[in-house]
Amino acid sequence: MKKKNILIIIILAFLVMVSIIIFRGLDEEEPVVNDETYVVQFYDHNDNVIKKEEVKKGKNAISPTYKYESKSKVFVGWDKSFNDITEDLDIKPVFEDISNEKNVIYSSYACSNGDSYIQVSFQITGDVNFCCLELEIEFDDKYLEFVEATEVDGDGLVNSYDGKIYFVFACAENINGSVDLMTLEFKVLKSNTKDNNLVNINVTDIASFDSTNQFLDEDYKVIKGDIILN
Repeated sequence: MKKKNILIIIILAFLVMVSIIIFRGLDEEEPVVNDETYVVQFYDHNDNVIKKEEVKKGKNAISPTYKYESKSKVFVGWDKSFNDITEDLDIKPVFEDISNEKNVIYSSYACSNGDSYIQVSFQITGDVNFCCLELEIEFDDKYLEFVEATEVDGDGLVNSYDGKIYFVFACAENINGSVDLMTLEFKVLKSNTKDNNLVNINVTDIASFDSTNQFLDEDYKVIKGDIILN
């Protein structure tokens, strides 16, 4: 008789436990799936749409490859942030006027924010006059790995170590006018999510010399756009 009672108690306890588990499962709310999307459009300098993308709420858009060439202005970025999208966006390029500037070094980016590799082209414009130019370029080696320099104009030499690139451009005679210096290629290691995905590639030192190897006491203006890695 005692064994029968014990068995009944065990069965009742088991049924109570099963009931509690079932009711708890019914009380739990199913996760809400957010399928809300927004349209993000990127425009060029002529107000033509060059990319249209549907982005889920809270996600980041990916900017298109955009390279603009002009002797009077340079492309330096986009007019709106396209991280954490919460509405439809029309995004247009931002330019800086260099028409009245002298000795302007600027970089333009031929890449999309999702590529494994990016290319950064460097030019100098604005009544330049030199025979030799030396540049020190610093980059975020935590996020980027230097691969190679291509399209190097003239007798250009490039070395890289410790997150810096050293570039020497030399020619037999003084150069007057605009010059396409080189294109640097980097491998993307990972995104910089702690700083709005910005990655820095900065010209940190500049020196120029004439045909007699005399140092030119010139002031240079450096203009760059931001690289954003999503």
